[in-house]
Amino acid sequence: GFTYREVSTSGNNSVEAELGASFNSVFDSEGLGIRVVASPKHADAILFSGPVPARMIQPLQKAFSVTPDPKILIACGTEAVS
Repeated sequence: GFTYREVSTSGNNSVEAELGASFNSVFDSEGLGIRVVASPKHADAILFSGPVPARMIQPLQKAFSVTPDPKILIACGTEAVS
């Protein structure tokens, strides 16, 4: 399976809505082995959404630093990617 921890760095919550929908009975991401975990210490990846303002750099770095190796950082949504 694949586990991730989401860090919402800011933004308009559109990514969060899509992530939530991916676990409903139609898309069933958990049935495909994808799970959201409560701690980055138990995650395969950190998924972040929204632009990263100065006040969120340290929390994002902290979450990434405690993620076990090999680390994966996923920018999700146009705000995070741009």
